[in-house]
Formats: sequence, structure tokens, C-alpha cells
Amino acid sequence: MKKYLFVLPLLFLSIVCYAQKKSDYIIFYKPYTAQQETNLYITGPFKFDFNAQYRSLKKANVQEDVNRAVKRKDYRIIALSGNSYVFPGIKEKNWIRYIKKRNFKIIDGTSDAIDLSKPPLQNAAHDYAAKYNKLLLTYLKGHKMP
Repeated sequence: MKKYLFVLPLLFLSIVCYAQKKSDYIIFYKPYTAQQETNLYITGPFKFDFNAQYRSLKKANVQEDVNRAVKRKDYRIIALSGNSYVFPGIKEKNWIRYIKKRNFKIIDGTSDAIDLSKPPLQNAAHDYAAKYNKLLLTYLKGHKMP
């Protein structure tokens, strides 16, 4: 039993590290979790990789990502973090009503603090989220799921 207690966390750590290094995963986090929003610059085994996140966003197939989310019944819209949450591609009067019903997820690495030594993650995330949100809302309207 003690062997499993050591192996399982090690396996989890390996999966998390591999997901960030493999460039076709976009990392998200749940809103209102201060730990996630402030740990991007901490060094350690879970240091955030801005370059991998940027590459993932630039090469993502948004339509395929929306299809995958719908298949899993994940109808959350995507937000960006900053001074407040931003919901690209959605009019303000619509997102307030929508997040009360469906909630949202945030693209990790987005912020109102710009570091010029890092790739332009905020721009790539904004473009991705705008396309994703529009496609998701079009799907939901077409299936009469407000």
C-alpha cells in the first residue's frame, strides 16, 4: 500500500509536466482561485510554461476544441484574466446572464501584466477565446440551449 502512495503522486506529476511540454494542450483553471492566478512565476516542479501555452493557442483547432467540449457537455465560455475577467467574442449583456447559468474557465497565463520577454500570450488567448466563445454560443443557440 505504501508503494502506491508514492507511485500515484509521481504518476500525476509526470502527466502534468508532460501535458505542459506537449504543445497541443491548452491549460485552463477555474475562476476565483487565487492560488492559480498568482503562481505563474513561482519556480518549482509546476512552473508555468508561457512558450508552450502560446504555441498551443496558436496551433489550436478551435472548432475541434468546441466539438470536444460539447461532447463532454462542457458548455463553459472562456475568459481571460486581468484586472477583471474578460470574455472575448461576447457582448457584456449576454455574458453576465450566460456565466450565471453555465460558468466559465480561464486560459492560464493570461494577465493584465505584460512581460515583453515572454511571447504575446494575451493576444493569442484573446483570438482563441473569441473564436471559441462565438462557436460555442452558435452551437447552443442552434440546439436551443440558452
